[in-house]
Amino acid sequence: MVEPQAAPANPSGPSALRTLGHFLRGGLLGGVVGCAFAVLLFYLLVLGFLYAGQAVQGADQEKIAIPHLPDVVLTPPIAPVDLEPPSGKQDKAVDVDYLGACWGRIWEGIDLGKTWPTLAAWTGVAALFGLAIGLTGALLQLLLGHYWSPLLGVLALCTALAGIGVFVSRDQLPITLPFELDSQGRLLIYTAVATMNLWWISIAGFRFRALLFILATVLVGEALQLGLPPDKWTTTALWHACLFLFVPTGYAWLAVERGQTKNII
Repeated sequence: MVEPQAAPANPSGPSALRTLGHFLRGGLLGGVVGCAFAVLLFYLLVLGFLYAGQAVQGADQEKIAIPHLPDVVLTPPIAPVDLEPPSGKQDKAVDVDYLGACWGRIWEGIDLGKTWPTLAAWTGVAALFGLAIGLTGALLQLLLGHYWSPLLGVLALCTALAGIGVFVSRDQLPITLPFELDSQGRLLIYTAVATMNLWWISIAGFRFRALLFILATVLVGEALQLGLPPDKWTTTALWHACLFLFVPTGYAWLAVERGQTKNII
């Protein structure tokens, strides 16, 4: 007579502590790594614009003050100067000398002695954002599971559409917002859209369209600020686009995608 096998003593799924630790670690690393890639892409974009003969305006770049830290402000990681393309570009496929001259203009604007506090501040903000999303994402994963992922997906899309709607209608409809749509106000909207979309993929698994929702909101918010089609580009617009491209992507890769490979999500 065959005896029935006893049920395993431990549940097959990951423990709550393991899930929480994974999301916190992935959120922290995703914020730091994403910010590093954002800085790299920012300088490459500025270099590309200068090489193409397009000036990048930065003298009037917007600043965000950090509470209780009056000496540190959040600005693009470059000096507040207008970057003009140098002259003397040769008519060939890749003018290495001209490319070096363009990078020289950027290097003069970086000024590491003044830029490193800004880079450290942005890295800290990105890390704290990743930690907060990782903590709340882990709690949502543990409490809701996959059952509520369709609802969060709809909310993520609606949040992105609402953010885009605010930017599109601000000059056409009598909408009164509790904040100005300056650099700080735009970052607040971008952060809200990014948060909702990252919450969604924290329980649903990696969704490429969530990153597209975030990036679309940022591009609309920055492009409409400059006018359509933009006849100029600013360091603030380029930095916001790079930041909200790579920091959410870092979380999606290190917390969500790796969580799926480890059967945590």
